[in-house]
Amino acid sequence: MTPEKMQMLQRFLDDLKVMGMSPHTIKMYNYFVKKYLEWADELSAESVKKFLRHLLLDLEYKNNSIYLATMALKKFFENIGYKNIASLIEPPKRPKNLPKYLTEREIGIILKKAREISKRDYLVLAVLAYTGMRVSELCNLHVEDVDTTRRIIHIRGGKGSKDRIVIIPSHLADELEKYIRDHNMISGPLFPGKSNKNGITPRTIQRLVKKYAKMCNIKKEVTPHVFRHSFATNMLRRGADIRYIQRLLGHSSLSTTEIYTHLSEADLITVYDRTHPKYEL
Repeated sequence: MTPEKMQMLQRFLDDLKVMGMSPHTIKMYNYFVKKYLEWADELSAESVKKFLRHLLLDLEYKNNSIYLATMALKKFFENIGYKNIASLIEPPKRPKNLPKYLTEREIGIILKKAREISKRDYLVLAVLAYTGMRVSELCNLHVEDVDTTRRIIHIRGGKGSKDRIVIIPSHLADELEKYIRDHNMISGPLFPGKSNKNGITPRTIQRLVKKYAKMCNIKKEVTPHVFRHSFATNMLRRGADIRYIQRLLGHSSLSTTEIYTHLSEADLITVYDRTHPKYEL
């Protein structure tokens, strides 16, 4: 990459930080824009199209990755003042795949195994499972964010830099209170990483989730985000209003939450039998 391109990329990344974009989004934008700048001989709408075709056909990137690459490049060209190129970059419709989720029983098995092996691992996974928070939000939790008396966890600076609260069940509030007391924690990360100065990392949580899913012989692909999907799906199956689920997940739009309305045929039959009109006299 030429020095000029490197400067353009660095200015772009600096501007994203100033705009308050999350580290995850900045990392993703950096990945695709850097890859494009290294690949392209010239900056043009045509080279963007060829690059996206290269990702799709040669490197076999999935449709969702193509969507993210398109959004990153459009933002980049807008940022550096190439409005004419940015206007020609049209992101494809983002594929709306039905989210994968675990049943209540499957999550229960994972939590039981974690409790047997490590109280800390159990609490990390239990907070994920019972709140549906994003893995980045869990990593950023501090002791002072947890109000065990009111059974509330404050999430500060979530996606879009928005604060919100999530609720935890009584037994988890009691266990978190004991964990905080036993470790003499007054402030700082709720789940410290190796240095104790910073919180646990997303990679560590990913490893935890996969480790316990494998130990429990769960064949599904399990990630921290699957825990989030599972929280929303299982609440919906229990009859929670989708608007409450929206608030707990921190979705700005109800349409984002509606992807969780993928109830199975068996669920639909159960609901129908319980609620359909009784016309016969």
